[in-house]
Amino acid sequence: MNIGKTIADYRKAANMTQSEVADQLGVTYQAVSKWERDESLPDITMLPKIADLFNISIDTLLRGSFEMKEEKEVATARQIIEEVTEAEQDETAETIEPIKKQDQDETPKAADKPVDDEKTESDENDNDAFININLGGLLEQLAPLMKPNQLDRVVGKLGRMNKKLSSIYPFLKRERMSELIAKTPLDELEIDELLPFLNSAQRDLLIEKIVQYENVPDFLDLDDLYPFLNSAQKTVLLSWLLAYDRFDLLDDFMPFSNSEHREKIIDEMLETGNLEYVSETYPFINNELKNRLLTYFIENRMTEELSELMDFM
Repeated sequence: MNIGKTIADYRKAANMTQSEVADQLGVTYQAVSKWERDESLPDITMLPKIADLFNISIDTLLRGSFEMKEEKEVATARQIIEEVTEAEQDETAETIEPIKKQDQDETPKAADKPVDDEKTESDENDNDAFININLGGLLEQLAPLMKPNQLDRVVGKLGRMNKKLSSIYPFLKRERMSELIAKTPLDELEIDELLPFLNSAQRDLLIEKIVQYENVPDFLDLDDLYPFLNSAQKTVLLSWLLAYDRFDLLDDFMPFSNSEHREKIIDEMLETGNLEYVSETYPFINNELKNRLLTYFIENRMTEELSELMDFM
């Protein structure tokens, strides 16, 4: 992103000072100076004003400021900017417009209803347009220019997350994050990028999506989850793994397990007789569990397993 350089280039070409640009845009000259030095970024709603000031199109401003080579990218970026700008203007108008009193005999609700219905239909069309557009890295470039409520409004139109949008996770509101996690298929979530920004309730939601699968899907790397889960969440995940006899995946789980988890694992192994991966538990289990295994190995004359266990006694 080099929007600061683009602004500086057009300002100089127009033979304008930073103060003159600031006056035209309704900002301070310090703000313009910081833009040009890449110390800060203009709000996304400022882009149409900047384009108008230098008598260029938003498309030209976008091409010069962002890595947008395809016409579709530029058109989509313009749509986002227009969407946010119009919404900001509507909110401003609602704030400053005086409340008008109406006569008791009038029925404004009935008169206004068709307009509201028409607006709703238009909003649905806008939603479909945003959902059907593959934003890719586009929104990631625009996100730093947007206030949280602006980005929240745009992301809300997407309906669900996309792996290509993982870098905007830090900018999302928690409510929006929860909504998108709930609506997005698990294989479309960039879980390792997402986890650092989730609260406990959102991690619960993620775990709930995971355990709905019958067995562990190939696309899921469980070791990414463990450092971020609390004890209760690990218990849910462990029960799911054991239900499908996925002892082969416990080597990554063991370093993050507690004593109850380890006892549960050993209980399940001894009950099912599935001891193929029992040696993965040796560095982590206490002496009581080791003695239980020792007794089991002796009773069942499992000399090889007994020999391996003795190294940890």
